[in-house]
Amino acid sequence: MLVEERRRSAACDDRRRQRREDADDVRPEHGKPQLISRCAKTLTVVFAISAITPAVASTYCSEASAPSCASRYGPFDDEDDFERCKRQMDSYKSEVESYSECQRSAAEDEQRKIQEANRQIEEAAQENTKAISEFNEAVETFNRRARGY
Repeated sequence: MLVEERRRSAACDDRRRQRREDADDVRPEHGKPQLISRCAKTLTVVFAISAITPAVASTYCSEASAPSCASRYGPFDDEDDFERCKRQMDSYKSEVESYSECQRSAAEDEQRKIQEANRQIEEAAQENTKAISEFNEAVETFNRRARGY
């Protein structure tokens, strides 16, 4: 009977020792938060760029072309030729203003998308840091339990 109890005790001690050794293999990820945050930022940036790219392609601003009468040599043939070219120049001016406004508006839209992507990147980094902290706490608790504390 005494020999049997000693064998069980020794087996139990062996299991405890093995658990402690196994527990020593589980270490808090002290260097990982920064790496995971960088990975999250990279993935979020890639996602943000892929989300923005179709929008850039869909925002098309039609560039204006100068009327041919503006680049001809010599004086106007007559008053009608002058008035016609003046109307074309007025129309060209309006087209250039519209193009400029379209470009400005598209740039503002892209700026808003970039700001939103940056916000999402920061949020993902914070979530990753929180997850790693929770993991490290769980590992510490696990290791304390494995050591019998």
